[in-house]
Amino acid sequence: YNRDRTLVINNMAIAEKGAEKWNSCNTGASPRIAELVKGLPHLDQVGMAMMNSWAGSTVLLPNSNEQLEVIPGMVDAGFWKVFTFRFLNGKPFDEASVEAELPIAILSESLAKRIFASTDVVGKYFSYDGKDMQVVGVVADVSGTTPATAADLHLPIFYGDTGKQLKPSKRDRGLLGQVGIYMTATNEDNVETLR
Repeated sequence: YNRDRTLVINNMAIAEKGAEKWNSCNTGASPRIAELVKGLPHLDQVGMAMMNSWAGSTVLLPNSNEQLEVIPGMVDAGFWKVFTFRFLNGKPFDEASVEAELPIAILSESLAKRIFASTDVVGKYFSYDGKDMQVVGVVADVSGTTPATAADLHLPIFYGDTGKQLKPSKRDRGLLGQVGIYMTATNEDNVETLR
């Protein structure tokens, strides 16, 4: 719903001042960028999501020992403010949950029905990559034609081994990384100013 006022940072390049060639390029930004843009005028919301979901993550289906391969979305609390999802149950996770790297998840409607045969599953646990995760929300399915938002389940961006690699250290001042930064302007008229 916010497309007319959304801006995305999903490619970064670094060059020496006056250089004719790039010194370094990447397919994403560092989470540090989300902190740097927070003070910009005309910024309404800012959120982040890991750029590339990975294959090989699995959910254990109960009573069958069948492992279902899933596509996770690693996102921060701001992601839920930039993008509009229809929550069937529960709610988005907050910044404190993201920073605490809690083992929580928001399931797509399809995955919730596949695991639990219901969407009324907030508070229940399931096995994700061999770890117990608690369901905090269920959202209506999102089309795969919107890859920034489509996932079988969403996890806090810094959760697990992959998430820990995304989290910048206090000493790290780099701007290159593996996340997309999504921003909304306060209104459509301010998009170019924010850009």
